[in-house]
Amino acid sequence: MTFNRIAKISAAALAALLAFIFLNVKPLENAAVSAAAIEHPYASSIVEQSGELRESLSESNRQLYDVIKEGLLECESEILVRRFSYVEQDIQDVMWYIMQDSPEIFWVEWAWNIHSRSDGFIVSPSYIFTKEEVETKRAELEAAVNALAAEAEEKGMTSTELDKTRFVHDTLINSCSYTENSGDTVIHTSYGALVLGQAVCDGYAHAARLLLSRLGVQTRYVEGEAVNDGMVEGHAWNLVQVDGGYYHMDITWDDGDHKTDEGEATNVVSYTYFLVSDEEIGIDHSIQNKAELPDCGGYDYFGKMGLSAADFDDIADDVAGALFQNIIDGRYFVQFKIIDPAEFEAMSGEDIFQNGLTDVLDSVNEMLEDGDYTQRVEDSRCRTHRDEEHSTILIVFEEED
Repeated sequence: MTFNRIAKISAAALAALLAFIFLNVKPLENAAVSAAAIEHPYASSIVEQSGELRESLSESNRQLYDVIKEGLLECESEILVRRFSYVEQDIQDVMWYIMQDSPEIFWVEWAWNIHSRSDGFIVSPSYIFTKEEVETKRAELEAAVNALAAEAEEKGMTSTELDKTRFVHDTLINSCSYTENSGDTVIHTSYGALVLGQAVCDGYAHAARLLLSRLGVQTRYVEGEAVNDGMVEGHAWNLVQVDGGYYHMDITWDDGDHKTDEGEATNVVSYTYFLVSDEEIGIDHSIQNKAELPDCGGYDYFGKMGLSAADFDDIADDVAGALFQNIIDGRYFVQFKIIDPAEFEAMSGEDIFQNGLTDVLDSVNEMLEDGDYTQRVEDSRCRTHRDEEHSTILIVFEEED
């Protein structure tokens, strides 16, 4: 068929009309799926139905997206896609877009079957839970998201996009543990991270996207690879929009093992991978996303906090102030950035105390004493985590007995 012979209907309009007629998730008598939005009580109760990736699709592929997503929300074992102009790869791509746009859909495995037949395709998703289990777990996830949103409000962390993003970053690090139980698919989901408190990188990233969406912050899911101890591994993290710009945020890699050793400080948060540029994330990450991503500059989080300089002496007072505030908040750590390679190298091992940190600890203890706080910090009870590639130094203190 050629469209140039049709006088009053454009090719694009005809394609959209045919998509509406022939695409549906159930037999034709039940075909009433709107391309604009799917009205589903669960989906709309947590996040907006429409996602960034859906909006980037052609009109016909949006129809395909809506049909499949409605089937997933209803836990359909077979989703019928009426034949139009699609090939199997279109369906696979749209499934990927749905899963990135919809962290609230946690019960779908990445593996699914697509069968072709005369009138279309049958998409057969694999589900982690039964439909009955999903209903209960949906409520658990929604309750967890609502509770954390309320906590952010109570803590005064909803005034700015930076506050909201830092709240989500810190909350997931403190409430979720990285686990590699390969037999448990749920660790790859927002439910695993937010309800069970156990996840791997994509679980962290889906949970962050769900929470940030709930708090009104634009965010994207990113897939790629990362170099870990010399090994290249598949990885996932987020892009977050703060103050008009997009930045990378890898919560998994900021959730290090420095907070898990018995007897050492808890509530330790690293900001090495918090709101960084394409260039900085590229030091040990590579992006392999299906969808195009916006360019990311650097937010310079450490600089904005007064915790970055070429010479440690220039930020010693701010480091002391940050450590004091962390301690009275129950967080026995401080992190800063030394951008001069020679100065950074000098602050290693015992040399870190000879280069100003002892004075910082003395200053912090004086502030604690003046404020009638009982906590104290000692150089004998601290460890350092140095990231030479990113120029960051994290000082972690064992809590007092």
